[in-house]
Amino acid sequence: MAKKEKKVRTKGRLARNVRETVANDYFLFNNAVLIQGYAMAPLIGGALNLRSAMILAIGGILLIIPIGVLGELLTGVLNRHLRLGICVFVTSVLIIPEMVLMYRIFGGDAIIVGLYLPLLFVERIITFRATDEVREGFLRSLERSVALAAGYGLVILACGAIREMLGSGTIGGEPLPFKALWPAAVTAPGGIIIVALFAAVWNVLSGFIKKMIFTEEDFDV
Repeated sequence: MAKKEKKVRTKGRLARNVRETVANDYFLFNNAVLIQGYAMAPLIGGALNLRSAMILAIGGILLIIPIGVLGELLTGVLNRHLRLGICVFVTSVLIIPEMVLMYRIFGGDAIIVGLYLPLLFVERIITFRATDEVREGFLRSLERSVALAAGYGLVILACGAIREMLGSGTIGGEPLPFKALWPAAVTAPGGIIIVALFAAVWNVLSGFIKKMIFTEEDFDV
């Protein structure tokens, strides 16, 4: 009887660990852009090619990580609404020196793409930690923010590269052996289609990998 109870407890602990692993993964199983649907407007409007996608990715990453850590530091100190307001305000302030830095690196393209960064204010990808009531600790919050930013950056770069290859027949401004296969890829309607297809493939792939790694028994309590 004691052995049976021990197995049940062990199985329940494994199930909780599996659920936590999936829930806390912001790269594959719980990607903020493709799984949760955040930052779609900046992705479709700003990531027209690899260069613009790189600007948008860097801009987003430089906002996501510090705001995620700030939300953790304010958890338990201020209520949810004040934390959210402070995080949005700090994000708006950070964009100014960030845009100056990117302008020096990327030139005028940074200004054009940077117009889409304020759209992240209304996305929980920036303020996700500000609305969380659970305090995790600085290192865990930093790890979580970096994972979220990495997943965001990968999707932005991948979609920008795909749209440039299909719409312009180039990659990073360099010509490819083939011509533009679908010029509409660099337009907003084309971007919607590409992002939707990319998200569908990503969801299928993540679901397949989840089944390969975990079995249904892993999720049983």
